[in-house]
Amino acid sequence: MGTTIGYRFAYPVTEAMKSALLEVAESHVHFRGKWTARLEAKMARLCGVSRAVAANSGSSCMLLATYALGFGPGDEVIMPANAYAPIVESVLFVGASPVLVDIDPDTANIGIDRILPAITGKTRGIALQHNYGHAVDMDPILELAGRRQYRILEDAAHTMGGRYRDRPTGGLGDIGVFGFSNKGISPCGVGGIATTSNQAMADEMRLRCNHGRSPSGESLLLGYNFKLTELTAAVATVQLDLLEEWNRRRRENARLYTRLLGEADLPLLLPVERDYTRHTYLHYVIRVRDAALRGPLREHLLDHGIETTVHYPYAVHTQKAFAERLPYRRGEFPVAEEWSERCISLPCNPGVGEGDVARTVDEIKSFFAGQRAGR
Repeated sequence: MGTTIGYRFAYPVTEAMKSALLEVAESHVHFRGKWTARLEAKMARLCGVSRAVAANSGSSCMLLATYALGFGPGDEVIMPANAYAPIVESVLFVGASPVLVDIDPDTANIGIDRILPAITGKTRGIALQHNYGHAVDMDPILELAGRRQYRILEDAAHTMGGRYRDRPTGGLGDIGVFGFSNKGISPCGVGGIATTSNQAMADEMRLRCNHGRSPSGESLLLGYNFKLTELTAAVATVQLDLLEEWNRRRRENARLYTRLLGEADLPLLLPVERDYTRHTYLHYVIRVRDAALRGPLREHLLDHGIETTVHYPYAVHTQKAFAERLPYRRGEFPVAEEWSERCISLPCNPGVGEGDVARTVDEIKSFFAGQRAGR
């Protein structure tokens, strides 16, 4: 069977990472030290904004951003029906109402054509996510938001280092949000960061990240303990120097997958890359034309030492926690539902080599050959 081709990136632990971790341990500074400041400065530069606020997870950053954007009771926030749970949760936590719209059938992203019919007099903002590494077509949305004074919350976790036209993702909306995790572009542990050029929003997020406390210790706002540890900040800061190379490897793997799978003429739908984006391919997501074959195909690959996953197995309105709180039913967003039933994420991380991609494609071909033979 050969060695296992892992889905998650077993990143190399470099001497620079070891040195940074030792420095943190010897400093006895556990939160809000120089490594957190360095990480915030680096991420602000990467996204072309003036401010960044680090926290202990991308989900925490999403909630901080939702507060800072001023969403609250009576407000409606438009978002895709395949939104990652923290986007929906954050809007609900502040008392606002998520308004779901269906997605583009090729990119799995929200688009202006879906947003416009969902606008009401209560619309206050748009929450979007750049799915899998492919940027949302932002200019029409930004033009609408500027004209209507809507706030834009940009989940850019899949596109760290990616671009929309000539601009970096994470700096396109009012606030961008990134998560660090072993399944993310920066696999440094668990952490997150919010990026913005709005000083007041950055100040509010920073306050709420530490129980709303001012430098004097007075709680000025309701907040939480969302501080990022210096250990995680140190690893994330060092890893940012490797980001361009890691994204280059992901793109190379994606190109090879697309060529080999395309040549095989299999009953699959492959990822697209529009001319306005530089795809990071955090996830290389294919879709089986027959939803009933997703499980068997994944089992076949796992039996042959190839790990896959699903991003994501449920549309928002089909999940119990949200179905109880939102006025939607199965069937209302058929494209998002179709993606959730048919998508498979193949190993595409920087540790995957050409031979791994070729082996994965060979096993996919073997599976469908077996299907045709009636095995």
